[in-house]
Amino acid sequence: MRDAGARNGRIGFGEGWMLALCLVCFGAAALGLFWWSSPRGAAGWIRLAASAAVVLLAGGIAAPIVTRALLRRR
Repeated sequence: MRDAGARNGRIGFGEGWMLALCLVCFGAAALGLFWWSSPRGAAGWIRLAASAAVVLLAGGIAAPIVTRALLRRR
């Protein structure tokens, strides 16, 4: 079983650059669309803060649920 764990670690490490690249690309595209469509001034900053709060809240709720589900599956 030890070899399977090492193999999975190597697979995750080898494909990690693709995940990071996709996250950067899609994040830049989302940031560009947000910047292009948001209002200027205080309303834009308020919308940005609200969006960041929603993303952090969703990540803080969804991430533990997904992690528990994946760990329970083992």
